[in-house]
Amino acid sequence: MLNLAHAEADLGDYVAAVEHYSQAASLYDRIGSCTEVLRAQWGMADVLVQLSNIPEGIDGLRRAAAEMLALGMTNDHAKVMLDLAGKLYALGELEELPALCADLVGVFTEAKMPENARMALAYLEAAVREGAVSQPLIESVAEYIERENYGAPYAPPLSN
Repeated sequence: MLNLAHAEADLGDYVAAVEHYSQAASLYDRIGSCTEVLRAQWGMADVLVQLSNIPEGIDGLRRAAAEMLALGMTNDHAKVMLDLAGKLYALGELEELPALCADLVGVFTEAKMPENARMALAYLEAAVREGAVSQPLIESVAEYIERENYGAPYAPPLSN
């Protein structure tokens, strides 16, 4: 159901996507998979922004990210926050971006995530501070984090 909702969202069938995200969240809740409930809620929030229900969508992204972090879903938290950053940038709401990026760097540092991931986020944070942030930069960092698929908790390699 969740994959169907993602596909519908990708195709721009947002009304169907909302219905299937809601159904997926309900099903995952019934089986006790809180991580998948949060992923469905993230998708739903993303689609709400696309449907111009911006306040509810932005609030949904914030809630999903906070709950993911509370569950130790560091990588998913970062992806949702980068999604939020991209949406805020697109809306011209730049005042929140410095704190959001600083928080991401802090979360990844505290979780002892790999240095290259922290560097990517720090680069984005610096660009925001300098007024040099762009949508392609936010998307590039988000794609990098997605591609690397850092799981949490991160366990550094054992040294010999």
